[in-house]
Amino acid sequence: MGRTYYPEKLHQDLEEFRELVHAAHPDPYRYRTKEQLDLTFDSVKTTINVPLTTDGFVRSMLPVLKAIGDSHCRVELSEETLVQMRDRTAMIPITVKVIDGALYVNDELKGFRSFPQGARLIRINGILAGSILERLRNAIVCDGANLTMADRRIEREFRSLYYLQIERPSSFDIQFEAPDGEIGVATIFAMTAVDIGNSRKPSGTTTLPWGSRWIPEISTMWLGLRTMDLDSMRTAGQEPEKFLTSILRELKKNKGAMLVVDLRGAGGRELGMAEMVFGAIAMEPYRLVENISIRSRTLPSCSKWIADHPEFYLDVNARYPRMLPDRYGVHPEDDRLTDLQPEGKAFKGKVYVLCDGYTRDAAAAFVMLAKRTRRARIVGEEVGTNAYTYTGGRDLIAEAPNSKVRFIVPLMRYTASGKPSGPLDHGELPNTELRPDARSIARGADSVKENLIMYIRETQ
Repeated sequence: MGRTYYPEKLHQDLEEFRELVHAAHPDPYRYRTKEQLDLTFDSVKTTINVPLTTDGFVRSMLPVLKAIGDSHCRVELSEETLVQMRDRTAMIPITVKVIDGALYVNDELKGFRSFPQGARLIRINGILAGSILERLRNAIVCDGANLTMADRRIEREFRSLYYLQIERPSSFDIQFEAPDGEIGVATIFAMTAVDIGNSRKPSGTTTLPWGSRWIPEISTMWLGLRTMDLDSMRTAGQEPEKFLTSILRELKKNKGAMLVVDLRGAGGRELGMAEMVFGAIAMEPYRLVENISIRSRTLPSCSKWIADHPEFYLDVNARYPRMLPDRYGVHPEDDRLTDLQPEGKAFKGKVYVLCDGYTRDAAAAFVMLAKRTRRARIVGEEVGTNAYTYTGGRDLIAEAPNSKVRFIVPLMRYTASGKPSGPLDHGELPNTELRPDARSIARGADSVKENLIMYIRETQ
């Protein structure tokens, strides 16, 4: 995991991150005062008293990141190291589901099966699964006190998280409980992504970012939006405006009574995408955010920038007047804060929005607006983005002068329109909580989708 660095070199890197946070982060003192945050930096500095590898240094920074409480503010290994890990580093070859505080095997990546689909993990190399889950949760920075995002990230990044946070053996003795209750043990060996690609047959199917399915028996259109990132859609050959137009046309043609917008796992920094999608269901003028602010109109000093966005600073100096001594905000009459009008052919029927802990950024902003305007019923679990105010937009990315880790600091702070119904340090909460069912893993089913369809059918 890279070279080992002496404490004095890592102290220099830590101080550069401290200066960057104080100078540029749009909301660094939400959960701690400046003095308290500095005390956390100082405490971390005292713990770095022996040489550390780069991944050890990144782990040592966790208390600072937790104190800031912003999932977008990160310290990461270098891009070169991350690529090496992703492609050439041997790791545990399974994916998992986190359900009711337990880890279940979701998929094996070896080309053959060592234990039953949906088996519950009991131990890995003697380490209790509950302890593994707790350690992985503690290693993930979420917005405020949010916990659901950590579980969904573990599902998506289990291999690398296990490698970085738990252990790095060449083999894994896994004790498990099969769906029928039988206890078993299996030994599997670490594999690289290249090995996995060579051992597994290609699926032969490619899933587009946005998709739809008409369910005639309940007169419902199921709209699956896997991202709110415009570039990802265009790379896949999809244009969101044309897609939404065709969906509205099909709903009208089929006399659709209901629409489900499935945003599980969706993200994307462009709030304009959320505004566009909401316009397709809006019944009155709407506004996504009440305020947009930054804390600095000048680029902070830094040893080496990877992304510094000079064009951003040209724009903010022209369009962000001072609001508070340490904050600049968009003018109230800025077009980004004006009410938007519904589409002329917007859907007028009943809408359900399905979300989970990995629904974040623009997708989470859509959930907030849909719930607070009472345009849709929100089903699923707490979203991953904070419900009151959240960061986003462009990121400043700096390279630490010694360890070469990357410091990532967001530049913009958004205050959502309306008031959240739950705690201000959590994500938007659903009207109806609906979580995955462990029994559905064994049969490869989407229990959340099944249950929502059943609910719609019963309430018609």
